[in-house]
Amino acid sequence: MDPVLDVVWMFQSKNETIRIAAFINSQFNVFTFTDQFNNRLNHSDSMKGLIIRDLRAEDSGLYEMRITLKNGKETRTGYNLTVYDLVPAPEIQTKLQISSSVWCNFTLHCSVPTNAAALSVSWMYRHTDTEYTPFNQTVDNNGRTVRLSLTQQERDMNLLCLVQNPADQKQAAVSAREICAGFMERGDTGRTRGLTCWYYYLLIKLPLLCMWLLLSVLVYITWTHRRKENVWIP
Repeated sequence: MDPVLDVVWMFQSKNETIRIAAFINSQFNVFTFTDQFNNRLNHSDSMKGLIIRDLRAEDSGLYEMRITLKNGKETRTGYNLTVYDLVPAPEIQTKLQISSSVWCNFTLHCSVPTNAAALSVSWMYRHTDTEYTPFNQTVDNNGRTVRLSLTQQERDMNLLCLVQNPADQKQAAVSAREICAGFMERGDTGRTRGLTCWYYYLLIKLPLLCMWLLLSVLVYITWTHRRKENVWIP
């Protein structure tokens, strides 16, 4: 192959193509047509590759390397670069429809605090001492919401919401057994948030409270009646 005469790097973004760097006569040069890449460009050891430090979202676009050989021939190679934001930590919101000794029905919704682009949301689950596997039951709202109906034997399950893009990923997990018991705990990764399980209080706590009040009234009436019977009148 004939020796390389020069290498020029072009950048195309927003329908504008500019020359940003070149390796000519054994010297690396950075062009100052724009301050976007100021102090962030360098060359690789091969003198052909381009290094961009501290990538930013505005660096996304089409890069083209133009190599000119000493025999006058030119080759062009294009590279499409996309810079992604870091994935924000997801939150899991839970809504318990009903929980009994037989069935536990609840809904989980996975949300992220920002509308970051190119995010993929998926659910996974596992039982004790097993690996996480993809969740293949009913999923809607672009993969963000799942609805479950579990028996007593199926509640030993952890569910995980995985949010990712091609560059980063974050996750949050919850326990089905704790949801069915009427409360949630904060997970180690991501942040979980529970809604008050009113069905739990209405179906369990309220009847117990009524029974306690009724028993108290009966005890008081009985005690008052016996006290009247024991009153001595001279």
